Amino acid sequence: MLVRIQLHSSTPTTDPVSGGSLQADANQFHKTFPSFIWLLRDVVLSLPKDCQSIKDYFLTRVFKSDPLQGNQPNQVAESILNFFPGFDAFKLPPPSSDPEVVLNLNRDEVQQDVNKSFMRGVQEFKAMLRSKLSPKRSFNDGELVTGEALAALVNIYVSALNTPGTVPSVQSAWEIFVHTKCTEAKLAALQVYKSTITSELDGLLPCDSDKIRQVQERAIEEGTKIFQEETAGVSASSSEKYLDELMESMNEALKRWQNENNRLTKEQCHKLLRALKEEHLDPVLRKLSGKDGASVSFSQIIGGYSAIEQGFKCDARGAKDICAQVFYEFHPEMQAEMEKHMAYLQQLKDFDESLAFERQEKARQEQERRRIEEENARLEEVRRAKEKEMEILKVKQDEDRRRLEEQFRADMEAQREQMHNMMTANMEELRKDREAIIEQNQTLKETMEQMRQSMDKRNDQIAELQKQIVALANRPPPRPPCKPFCVIS
Repeated sequence: MLVRIQLHSSTPTTDPVSGGSLQADANQFHKTFPSFIWLLRDVVLSLPKDCQSIKDYFLTRVFKSDPLQGNQPNQVAESILNFFPGFDAFKLPPPSSDPEVVLNLNRDEVQQDVNKSFMRGVQEFKAMLRSKLSPKRSFNDGELVTGEALAALVNIYVSALNTPGTVPSVQSAWEIFVHTKCTEAKLAALQVYKSTITSELDGLLPCDSDKIRQVQERAIEEGTKIFQEETAGVSASSSEKYLDELMESMNEALKRWQNENNRLTKEQCHKLLRALKEEHLDPVLRKLSGKDGASVSFSQIIGGYSAIEQGFKCDARGAKDICAQVFYEFHPEMQAEMEKHMAYLQQLKDFDESLAFERQEKARQEQERRRIEEENARLEEVRRAKEKEMEILKVKQDEDRRRLEEQFRADMEAQREQMHNMMTANMEELRKDREAIIEQNQTLKETMEQMRQSMDKRNDQIAELQKQIVALANRPPPRPPCKPFCVIS
């Protein structure tokens, strides 16, 4: 059975024996493959005098190009040194000449009969393995494959191998895992966010908008904490899109809570104003148009309005800007009511049209002030959310940078050793190809540049929000409308 594998999902495939277009992938497999260690058991023959170790024997004898052996053995040797970041070999003597001892090596009663050289060799082999152990790398530079990721990748590879006509792809497999992992992390974070904000706001509306924003900040903190934990090991560049989607979902949820709060605020304010008008102003107006109208003064009407205003300020609940808006929009209703009694009003000795206008203008200014405050608070909330998002990405980028630098140093050391192995095995052309790849490798530089661009973009967004906040705070008050013919407020 011939098994093929490719690194990039977009790479066209050809027969791997002949190479062809798969060569581009072959030159990069060493970035994701582990080190190749060849362990030989039951070795009894001595090494040639010019070989200091079993590794030297492989490089100078087994891997040595030999035209008489044909092309395929040479390709196997080249593939081992080309596909893997490192190569080593180790030999162990027979554990015993007694078959019963060999079959029961794990039993305590046979340990004294085990070859001491074999036991020493096992310990040396373990030490050598520990010196070469390193976290498994993903397709993307700077990302590590966790146990969970490895289990997912194995399932993806097995599924691809069992699907006729499908070639397993390292890139596709990793992208599938990252998409699944980040999507699950996003949904888990969103669930925590919704649970937090619902538990604190359910039954509390209508309330001050600042209260909703405070709860929003705590809910975002809890949600993003889950996202960070669940995407550990996934780079900032790979998880950034999902973090953006998470923050957008949280912002949409905030808007729904705010819209519901605004709706309930309006309902409560309209109901309150109707009750206050009925209590404080309607009796005066009924008296004005009745038989006792002569005893009514304009100051009584203004007093009724003042009682409405004070009662509203004291009892109104909800978003302050919506409260101010509802109170200002209540004035046209008041004006329509006054026009019904205009003939009676004009007969009042203390009737003062300018005083009525001043009351309306005061309500308009209060509405505008509250509106600007709310817009400022909204922009500030967006700015803080952007800063939180940038803080998360910066933490991830710092981790990415550390892993990339460690990977870069390890790669350089491994590649120097592997090129030495190629020279020893007389694979000069292969060594030159590997050296050219290393010289062209701009991974660290390119990744750092992507990080910088991402952070610059978010810094620009935050700066723009800050400009809007400052501009809004410095905006001159709007000009008052033309004085109406008669408004009571």
